Amino acid sequence: MLENQVMADAVSNEQIPTLELSIIMPCLNEAETLATCIGKARDYLERQKIAGEVLIADNGSSDGSQEIATNSGAQVVPIPERGV
Repeated sequence: MLENQVMADAVSNEQIPTLELSIIMPCLNEAETLATCIGKARDYLERQKIAGEVLIADNGSSDGSQEIATNSGAQVVPIPERGV
């Protein structure tokens, strides 16, 4: 029993970042503007000191948007069905 409490205390004392906000952006062939949008979202999170993430809901872009999103620090979530 004491061992479990020691483990619980050790875990609670660690600074585990908690996700506070997910910014979700829909995307279909947005190569021209995507990096700017992601950059502004990430800058906002940093300025406000919010632990967050940027998710790109991609509907099958064919212009390299997925790679741009990944290179800009966002996570791409493929959404195969358009309009959903």
